[in-house]
Amino acid sequence: MSDHNPMPTASMSDDMLLSRLFELVRNGELHSPEVSQLDAAIHQRLEQNYDDSRKPVMKLMQAA
Repeated sequence: MSDHNPMPTASMSDDMLLSRLFELVRNGELHSPEVSQLDAAIHQRLEQNYDDSRKPVMKLMQAA
């Protein structure tokens, strides 16, 4: 399944990124290019939401 075009991670929600990463890891596709791409996107989003003091920049909101 890892032999396809790169995913548009910028348009994916955080939940979608993590769900897809979990699915790939669960299926044993630990070294696929898609896993690397998802990992990079997740790290980038985490870095965007934390400043140098490691305090969250924005607060999480509880789902309704």
